[in-house]
Amino acid sequence: METKTSPSPRPPGHRRGPRPAAVAAALGLCLGMLSTAAVPAGAALPRSLSAPAPAAATPVQLSRGGLTVTVAEEFPQVISYRLGTRTLGGQASVLDTFTVNGTPHRATTTMKAEASRATYTSTFADLPGLTITSTITVTEDTTVVFAVEQISGEAASTVRTLAIPGQSLVSVDSSAPGANLARTKISTDSTTTADRFVPITDGTAPDKEPVGSPYAFVGTAQLSAGIVTNATEDSPQNDNSNWNTRLQSRIVDASEGRRRAELSVGTYTHHPQGATDPRVDTYELPRATVVLAADANGDGTVDWQDGAIAHREHMRRPLGADRVPERVVQRIPFNFASQATNPFLKTLDNTKRISMATDNLGQWVLEKGYASEGHDSAHPDYGGNENVRAGGLKDLGRLTGTGAGYNADFAVHVNATEAYAQAKTFSEELVAGQPNGWDWLNQAYHIDQRKDLGTGAVLDRFAQLRKEAPQIRTVYIDAYYSSGWLADGLAAGLRKMGFEVA
Repeated sequence: METKTSPSPRPPGHRRGPRPAAVAAALGLCLGMLSTAAVPAGAALPRSLSAPAPAAATPVQLSRGGLTVTVAEEFPQVISYRLGTRTLGGQASVLDTFTVNGTPHRATTTMKAEASRATYTSTFADLPGLTITSTITVTEDTTVVFAVEQISGEAASTVRTLAIPGQSLVSVDSSAPGANLARTKISTDSTTTADRFVPITDGTAPDKEPVGSPYAFVGTAQLSAGIVTNATEDSPQNDNSNWNTRLQSRIVDASEGRRRAELSVGTYTHHPQGATDPRVDTYELPRATVVLAADANGDGTVDWQDGAIAHREHMRRPLGADRVPERVVQRIPFNFASQATNPFLKTLDNTKRISMATDNLGQWVLEKGYASEGHDSAHPDYGGNENVRAGGLKDLGRLTGTGAGYNADFAVHVNATEAYAQAKTFSEELVAGQPNGWDWLNQAYHIDQRKDLGTGAVLDRFAQLRKEAPQIRTVYIDAYYSSGWLADGLAAGLRKMGFEVA
């Protein structure tokens, strides 16, 4: 089927239903004109004072295996899920808006559906020359994928960030038995937990605004669901939000006095600001996978843990993750301040001894101080400046090459935040406008990370290390504070080179 819809007559960016502050102001004005006897405390407001109900989306069904997903005809959104007799919600109110570069723009959307896939084509009256093609696909019995397949047109290169306000890919209503929301934040506060487990009942307090989270799950006594996504903010340098806005959860008022917990995706970065190198000027196209789970752990109940297990099975596995359980013996040979106390061949001898003593258990060896005069010297020279006092590039190659035969994986300690003036790759441009960094052996200067990644310079330096020391499997990036695209983009570039990232 193919349909075409026109946007409803609302101003750009208008939300379904007025903002709470506007409601309060309007009601205060209206109630002030009424006698207090006409509207007793706690009484229901007259219908004329109530917010109009949002328009319902037109349902279209997609199916695969035992999973049926009802999507909207007017806009790329999920209305509901049905797996056998089990159900979960999505967003039932019709949407029509994309947020492009932080500004909302209403779209005119056509949709074509067949079997397990719906394709949407969205254009914009106020953004001529931009077309967004997206899909919703039932990929298997337990997963549904929303994906932007193409951003095209003359204006495509101007799209830096993209979001869909209110999309609520999966939700749960307080009328469902066992309705719950689990959400958390990544935090450095080790004195408490950021995990929050919220039963969703008619009495659950609504959130005043969306709550950011890197991981969140909604569920009932029958199904749990989470979202795997590549969304990432184009955050400024040293932003320590730790991907806590990758997802958005919100508890809202539903009809007939109920509450609903909604789970949405935050902001997708497409063309990062200031990125000019072809390796990084375009990040991944937006993608979000809703993962459903029943009793995944077989404990006889369904809760957030079942959703988390299913999430883990579908998430992008970090390069080297399968090897982690094998790395039983982990250690850090350390060279510092021109004192080569652990030359490379001594470390190789120790690798052999540990292999003999442990019946060849896996080892993970982190060389700290493999470059220049040792630890925290000549950053960010990743290659071309190996520690000659410890044996230089020749002995480093012998260590990593021969050591691999003893079930040992090798890593190097690097720094992508600070630069030292004695580094061969140091330049004024590298650190221009940045504050001073660590000061102990020599004064360090903070790197302009956006320029360093955006121009591809940092990837060139790592590529030199990859070429000179191909047996090094992992780069441990120390003193790194940024999150969002600056971190995700760097990690993606390193994965393409075959580096594991720690």
